[in-house]
Order: sequence, then C-alpha cells, then structure tokens
Amino acid sequence: MDGKILAAAFAVSAVLFLSGLGLGLLVSEEKADYLGAQVEQVDSDIESLQLEFLLLDTIGENATCRLVKDRLREVNSQSYELGNKVGAYEDNEEGINGESLDLLKRAYYHSLIKYWIFNKKVEDVCGEKTANIIYFFVRDCSACQDQGVVLSYYKEVLGENLLVFPISADFEDPFVQTLNGYYNVTSYPALVINGEKHEGFLSKKELGDRLCQTGQSLPIC
Repeated sequence: MDGKILAAAFAVSAVLFLSGLGLGLLVSEEKADYLGAQVEQVDSDIESLQLEFLLLDTIGENATCRLVKDRLREVNSQSYELGNKVGAYEDNEEGINGESLDLLKRAYYHSLIKYWIFNKKVEDVCGEKTANIIYFFVRDCSACQDQGVVLSYYKEVLGENLLVFPISADFEDPFVQTLNGYYNVTSYPALVINGEKHEGFLSKKELGDRLCQTGQSLPIC
C-alpha cells in the first residue's frame, strides 16, 4: 500500500513515531489532529515564503533570493519529516478513520505540490537550481518500495542539497492527477529529475549518475 511506500521513501528520518493505535480510535483521531496541525504549519510557512518573495519588488532580487533560498531549505526539512510521519501513521491501518486519513493525505500533498511550484518559481527568478526529484509511486508496487529506499539513501547523503517530492499517483485528488498527467506518467515508479522524466526503477548507481548530470555541485559527483 502507498503508506508503506511513503514510509520507505522517508525511512532515514530521525523521528519515527505513531507506532501503534493501542489506545483505539480516540488516540488515532488525536494523532490525525496533531499531524493535521503540522501540515497546516508547513502550509503556513509556504505562504510566508510567497509573501517574502514579493519583496523582490522592494528590496531587490539578490537580497530576497538569498533569504528565500534559506527558508526553502528549512521548509524542505519540515516536509521531509512530516512525510515520514504521515506514512508511519497510515501503516497502522487498524482503527484509523478513513475519511480523516484521506483529509490528512490530501492536505499534505497539496502543501507538497505548492512547495514544488514555489521552488520552480524561485529557480526561474533567482537563476539558481537545486537538485530535485518528483517521485511518483503507487500501491502494491515492490519496485516503488525499492525506489523509495534508494531515494532515502540519497536524501540522507545530500540532505538539503536534494529536494524530494513523493506523490502517490493513485491517490484520488485533482491536483495529484493533474501533476501526474502533466508529466504523462504511465508506469511506476517514475522519477522526474530536474524536469526530466524516467519511468521504471533506477538503481543507486543509475540515480547517482543522473543526479550528477543535472549540473548541480553535489558531493557525490
């Protein structure tokens, strides 16, 4: 299921909690509320970034670009850990309210997609790109789980130098489906590495080679 794939994609996160639902549905709902609040915080941070970006018109491009890039890295770390928590939460299916889970995942993916859009805008205006990957996966896909492990390795090695946006392609949401359709993804796993799509599993070496081909100054290259 896609929760396990998402958890694998973020397996290197320092905090793995939400390990059970021993206290029943009430505890499950409390966890959903807690994670929902964290999603809202990330979303609020992205909106703040958009406001900061408007400063380009007043204090100049160079000053604002430096400010926004630093804040983007902070938000990346937050969304990275949050994705792991959402995946760990979904792994514990027993007692989980399906509607609450769907709302949580929808809010998370919307924040993730807004973050990806804003990152593209910053790259276009500031003229400096970051190695980034959109990772499309689906449920019941062993190759997707393997790809998540490889991505986790590079995220751990590269840290803030690599942005990863994991998207569950079979999650029923118009924004998710629009992004999937934009890149015309038809088989999974699929990686969009700095705008270049690749369908099918990439080994550690293959992915490392492609990251180095992005032209970014990465310690693995």
